[in-house]
Amino acid sequence: MKTRTRLDGSRVIHSLAIDERRDEWRRLIPQLIGEQCYLVFSSELGLHCHGGLAGLTAIGLSALIGQAMPDAYRGPLPAIAVVDDHLRDGSYSPEGSAMVFDAIVLHELSHIVTNSVTPEMCAVPDPESLRDLVQADWREWKSHSGSLRWIGHDSRFIRVLIHLWSRMRSRGHWTSLALAFSHKSYGLASAERYRLALGDEPGDFDFRPIGEITALPMPPKFQKLWTDDVVRSLSSVQVSKGKK
Repeated sequence: MKTRTRLDGSRVIHSLAIDERRDEWRRLIPQLIGEQCYLVFSSELGLHCHGGLAGLTAIGLSALIGQAMPDAYRGPLPAIAVVDDHLRDGSYSPEGSAMVFDAIVLHELSHIVTNSVTPEMCAVPDPESLRDLVQADWREWKSHSGSLRWIGHDSRFIRVLIHLWSRMRSRGHWTSLALAFSHKSYGLASAERYRLALGDEPGDFDFRPIGEITALPMPPKFQKLWTDDVVRSLSSVQVSKGKK
């Protein structure tokens, strides 16, 4: 485990081993969202993922964990699987692997919060459909298909992600916001612009239950940035259709 010191003197925990980093996340997640969550590697589940998939969360994932990892199973819970093949094959430095791992977990955890996933929702005994799903490119999934690339990563998701990122920092854990939200993939403004548009909201609501955040009115600057992004993306789709 390594630590580094920020300019304000606080310590930032940053592990160079993704297995150690996972252990740290398992302790951190309940602090961030107020509930437990499975965090596993695709290799532990025997998942063969294709199409550049980095990580996933799905209600059927809990049942798959129960099937593949019975000793670790504690009943239905929200779950995250990180695709670890590329994190272990030498494609990244050890520190780079840890940074990418952190970004993937933060991204998938934001989906769990945005979709209000509960343990009851995860009691779905159909892991085989999930095995079939990851064989396809994630861009072809029904939940991500369509002309609007940001479907599934809208203003609610972005807001939750920034709040979780802020809560991580306030508890001494650093990760890259830009890595966690690849805005160009979705045709949206950067996470940093959205963070600035949120202003002091993440800090002001740091200890408020994270599930309540999306029910609050969006700050005006954040709302405007999102509206501008939607208008631009809709215009781009219309132009593309007009050229066909």
